[in-house]
Amino acid sequence: MTDYVGWYDEADRDAAGQAAVTEERLTRLRGLFPGKPLVITELGAAGSDLSAPEAFGGRRFQADLLARRIRSLRADRRLSGTLVWSLRDYALRPDFRGGSVLRSRPDLKLRPGLNEKGLYDFDGRAKPALEAVRRAFADSR
Repeated sequence: MTDYVGWYDEADRDAAGQAAVTEERLTRLRGLFPGKPLVITELGAAGSDLSAPEAFGGRRFQADLLARRIRSLRADRRLSGTLVWSLRDYALRPDFRGGSVLRSRPDLKLRPGLNEKGLYDFDGRAKPALEAVRRAFADSR
């Protein structure tokens, strides 16, 4: 399952509300696939230096969302794993401006032509999300 709660959907809900939405989705999947491993195969949010750090789409926002979502997901012992999407920002077509998230956040500022969901920026520099993810996975063992 992909989990973009807090980014593509449910961005206006608090942390408990976001966790409840994901739990509902996982419960449905468990019903469909009893006894099978369930893995979160994508998780994340963009983090751009074009937005204020704490603003939706900013680098601190990205770090905080990832840390909170990872801790919540890792607490669910019925999950077999969780993967962050993606390691490094990467180029897309030049006219890409953020995709479907812009429908709910038309004022979002992202770098044109890049997917900025990485833990490292396009030039390979670590974003605050890297350390936040490292701590979230270490804290939840």
